[in-house]
Amino acid sequence: MQISECIAEYERKKLIDRVLAYENPELIERFKHKIEVTHEEAQQLFVDLKQFLCLCNEHPDKVLVPSKAIDAAWHQFILYTFEYGRFCIEFFGELIHHEPKSYLFPEPESGPGRSETFTLAEQSFGALSLNWGKDAKDAAKCEKNCSVKGGRRGRVTTTPH
Repeated sequence: MQISECIAEYERKKLIDRVLAYENPELIERFKHKIEVTHEEAQQLFVDLKQFLCLCNEHPDKVLVPSKAIDAAWHQFILYTFEYGRFCIEFFGELIHHEPKSYLFPEPESGPGRSETFTLAEQSFGALSLNWGKDAKDAAKCEKNCSVKGGRRGRVTTTPH
């Protein structure tokens, strides 16, 4: 590995550590009430969501598909628009968007799907919690197109209902 690659990997790990250290007790409470999970499950779900958002930032050229659990947590975080925006700007320098799929200009379903998203996450973070799901049946199905800068850098997608 070259020095520049070592520095890039060091910076990547440093960013992930900073993102994972971010806390939001209000969001944890919201997960408990809206997603109906225990406190420990809410905390783990928030870790998994932060990992997923790091993955989106690292792979802007790939179509990533969150699990149902991670997508549900993402929906809850986005409701806190100011805090979510501040989080994205602070750590990634831009918003990671979660936008509705276009009905006027639909795009064909494409991309790596759940299995590649899971594989990329495993490569980046090691062993993953059950919130990540592994199969296509675990893919979020909210008809959302999620992207950094509205699709100009890449896209994260979920499958339609």
